[in-house]
Amino acid sequence: MAPLRFSDAYPYLPATAPTGHPHIITGSFHEETDKTNLRAADGVATFLYNWDPSILDDFLNPATPQLEIVRKQKRQIMEDMVIAKHGRSVMVSDIETLWGNGQGIYQPC
Repeated sequence: MAPLRFSDAYPYLPATAPTGHPHIITGSFHEETDKTNLRAADGVATFLYNWDPSILDDFLNPATPQLEIVRKQKRQIMEDMVIAKHGRSVMVSDIETLWGNGQGIYQPC
């Protein structure tokens, strides 16, 4: 089984932080990857960092109490996805829509 690897690319989320603390996933990630220590927070942090590190900055900033991100893209997996932060609550979901060809929307509330 291939190890799950984390990156130090984002200084506020170190690779050495304990499980449960968000991490940036690095390297290849596939069916053979050991997912024992993988958490949803890792996926959200990695997605936002890879899209735009400044969006991850806003997402992690306690002064940003509400943030909604919708990504619409035609792919086999996770075609449409929403990440919403309201206070300390975070919701991540795929969504079904009738929208046209995909594009991302970043909307600080």
